[in-house]
Amino acid sequence: MENLTPEQWREIMNKKMQFPPELISAIQEGKIELLRGLLKTGDGIIRQLDESEDRQWREALNLSIRLGNEGAMDALLQGVKFDFRQIHEALLVAVDTNQPLVVKHLLDRLDQEKGNKMDVRSFSQAIFDRSIDNSQFAPGVTPLTLACQKDLYEIVTMLTQKGHEISWPHKISCACLECRNGRQY
Repeated sequence: MENLTPEQWREIMNKKMQFPPELISAIQEGKIELLRGLLKTGDGIIRQLDESEDRQWREALNLSIRLGNEGAMDALLQGVKFDFRQIHEALLVAVDTNQPLVVKHLLDRLDQEKGNKMDVRSFSQAIFDRSIDNSQFAPGVTPLTLACQKDLYEIVTMLTQKGHEISWPHKISCACLECRNGRQY
């Protein structure tokens, strides 16, 4: 087999993962109409993600937030069915980059998810496994703990008003189910 250039590999992977190659440049350049066009599926239903697509679409959402491109973020949130863990990571990115308006927008999106029986408490304690999720954030970091570490009072206020909290730590000898699972995994 011939040696492929990184560009050729990217093109093969993008086709395999159904990830439009123009998507990243549309986000970077703020071309919202092009982005909306790329997100449209033939049947008009919002794009459902399978596991192979998850990481790249999360990266696209996180990139739009890091660049402060709210139009691109809105288009992605409207065109792709993100689950609460993906929104959790996007919220961490918004907190990390100190963007209160984006935090508010993502919290409003989570309010819509509550209709799907999403529990804020479990959300605020969601943990990413770096080996599986390839997340840039350490396991156990929540939007609230990150906002507190960065002294972002406005964001801390928004999160606490939405029910986010920092749980009191359990004793090292605690044998509750949560602690046993934590030690096991």
